[in-house]
Amino acid sequence: ENVRWATQTPPSGRYEIKLAAFDLCGAADATATLTVSVGGRVVGSWTANFTYPRQEYVFPLTVR
Repeated sequence: ENVRWATQTPPSGRYEIKLAAFDLCGAADATATLTVSVGGRVVGSWTANFTYPRQEYVFPLTVR
């Protein structure tokens, strides 16, 4: 997924990014990597290991 603002950078502030696995499609687990970049610069990277359907992770991010 991508999130974009009309300006080149998002407004400064604290954001929460929610990553959810709605269905593991029969797998025992699934791993996802989330990388956030602002203006082409990586400002955060996280890995989540999902072990059951509808499991969610919330990652905090502060943009200055």
